Amino acid sequence: MRKSRIRKLRTTHHSVTNYQLPITHYPLPISNFQFTWTNYKNYCKMTFLA
Repeated sequence: MRKSRIRKLRTTHHSVTNYQLPITHYPLPISNFQFTWTNYKNYCKMTFLA
């Protein structure tokens, strides 16, 4: 009885963290993409100028 209750709690906690994680990490790839894109453009400018 107690073991099943702990397992249930653990799974619900796991699903809650999995649900919240993408929301907090959602803006990260966008800013990361913009950062790499600006780095790529700067790199192209440097190579074309050199």
